[in-house]
Amino acid sequence: MNDVEQMRNYLSNYQIDKLDVLFPGLTNLFIILLFFALIAATTRKDKPDERNFLGFSHTDHLRGFAIFFVVLRHLWVHVSQTHANVVLPGSPVSLFLIISGFGLTLSVMRNKPKLQQYFSKTIKRVMTPYWIATVLIVILDYLILGNFLRPRALLLTFLGINLGPELIFLDYSRWFVTFILVWYLLLFVGYKSGSPKHLPVYLVGIALLLLIFNYYVFRFHWVQFLSFPAGCVLAMHYDRWLHAYRTNRKTFLVMSILAVLGVGAYNFAMSHEPVRYMVAGTVPNILLTCLSEINSLVSNAGIICLFGYAIERGYQSRLLLLLGRYSYEIFLLHGVFLIKYNPLIKDQELIPLVLEFFLLMSIIVVLSSLAFKVPRIQYARR
Repeated sequence: MNDVEQMRNYLSNYQIDKLDVLFPGLTNLFIILLFFALIAATTRKDKPDERNFLGFSHTDHLRGFAIFFVVLRHLWVHVSQTHANVVLPGSPVSLFLIISGFGLTLSVMRNKPKLQQYFSKTIKRVMTPYWIATVLIVILDYLILGNFLRPRALLLTFLGINLGPELIFLDYSRWFVTFILVWYLLLFVGYKSGSPKHLPVYLVGIALLLLIFNYYVFRFHWVQFLSFPAGCVLAMHYDRWLHAYRTNRKTFLVMSILAVLGVGAYNFAMSHEPVRYMVAGTVPNILLTCLSEINSLVSNAGIICLFGYAIERGYQSRLLLLLGRYSYEIFLLHGVFLIKYNPLIKDQELIPLVLEFFLLMSIIVVLSSLAFKVPRIQYARR
């Protein structure tokens, strides 16, 4: 038996054969509790600073929080035969999109880039790590699974166009890159072609049209259409939102807690089949899709405020900052190592599975840090 065959036998592929987890709900709870314990253990208090609200530290904490729950959700959707009921009140992907829309819109408003500058930054920020991940995945797919993309599919995926089944199953997270590139283009076109005042209406209108057309016509694996425009609107009215928050902190804090708990209760109820079937039988699916998007916006607004409240008072979690710094690279790499060639997760029992999950997460973070640093070293040399 050669080295490649030994490697294939050692790695687990959960695309078809799922892991029969014995206690999915309890395992999910233990993973979440351990994650929050690690956040608490790595949190330190510095001097309070009100300027940190939605600053780099705040958004890195949010990204770190979101990426952990993205990986955890994919454990239950793509690895486990039985799904855990509740992972997070809102969609972590929605949180990513809100932050992306917010940061990109602020950058565009402040720098007013030309087309070449705008897409040069996009290539550096989005495409270079994506190309590194793509090369790695294509090579590993060939060596481990014996799969190789057709030339047309290979060209499309290098361009960031991941729409067909062949590319979706190459990595279940690649749809996000295509989706975010569409929004990058739409934002630039909207900002350059009309009055900035009309930009929110333009983006929200496009989002609703995309949602409807995707539901009835395209059927791409795209979700959370309203989140990127919500981040853009937040950026355009940032000073107004910030003033309202600072003059009504306690009210915002209470509303945030209620938003997270309320959406969490709704999702918990909808995770039970009798409730889900009853609602699906009375409410059109397109309205349920819209409600799901609105729920994500509401709960993530609450999460943003809760994190902002803690960070303004000087609380910083090294763990969340680490995950947040490499969150995009983790997003690009975690799917294949979690689902297609998993080197660690093999046990059905609670404690071994929890430990294997965190060990795999640690390995993915290390690989992601390399994918983060390599392009920056190359750009620094130029």
